[in-house]
Amino acid sequence: MEVEPLFHMSGLGAVVSCVGLAGWFVGSLYLWPDLHRIDRNSPVVIKRRFASVGLACVTAVIYLYFWANDRDLGKVMEWMGVRTTGIIQAAIIPLALTMVLFAGPLAMTYYDDWFFHIQRGTLHTYLFDQLKADVSSLIFWRNYVVGPFTEEWVFRSCMCPLLICGGFSWTQTIFLSPFFFGIAHMHHIIQHLHKQGTELKDAWAEVLFQLFYTTVFGCYSAFLFLRTGHIVAPFLAHAFCNIMGFPAIEYIPSHPHKEKLYIAFVGGLILFFVLLFPLTSPWLYSSLYDW
Repeated sequence: MEVEPLFHMSGLGAVVSCVGLAGWFVGSLYLWPDLHRIDRNSPVVIKRRFASVGLACVTAVIYLYFWANDRDLGKVMEWMGVRTTGIIQAAIIPLALTMVLFAGPLAMTYYDDWFFHIQRGTLHTYLFDQLKADVSSLIFWRNYVVGPFTEEWVFRSCMCPLLICGGFSWTQTIFLSPFFFGIAHMHHIIQHLHKQGTELKDAWAEVLFQLFYTTVFGCYSAFLFLRTGHIVAPFLAHAFCNIMGFPAIEYIPSHPHKEKLYIAFVGGLILFFVLLFPLTSPWLYSSLYDW
């Protein structure tokens, strides 16, 4: 399906724009003086950074609107994945697909956490109490709502249209956009270096590992955005991945249910790749980025 570009921009211009947006997003976190000296989990720090990334998101939209051919805000929003057509499918199917990928970690959570409460008949009470505690915590909102949404907004909703309109193909955009996402996380080395007792090599090792998995996730997230044409798809997948964390595969060999966990991990991975393209077919979501 041929779609009129949102704006016309050179490939170099698109890359420079993405670098600028990434730098502005990270730089906004350090707008407040001496904020880095305070614990990042402090309510003051969290609230100020909410304001910072909110500002970054608004200015990113203004930037795209400025370059738009006909200055149509509705069209800009559509290119950024904010639309109603196909939103129900986009909110459910990609999240379910991501859960298939995490079949192993979900099985581990079941045996290590939920199984005990199921046997005692207290699972619903346990989950309700946990949810009540979570929604009243600013850390919860930062890690699972504001953080994932603002990152997907800038690094997917804004950057993917820039790269596509800059002449990059869908595949090139999927593999290029995570580069900016990964580089944006390099600022964490500064935080690690400020921790007492953290050596340079340890900080670099942690940041490089984070760079690797954020880049891999960024490819998947950009894939979901372009296939569905919705911001909600990568946002919910991002939030779910943050909730699950990195799979604790090192504990499987000593786990009492290790055979079942191996089946869940391997089976989930295989099923994920089998379902990846069928469940993200653009026609399911009436995606603007039909490819």
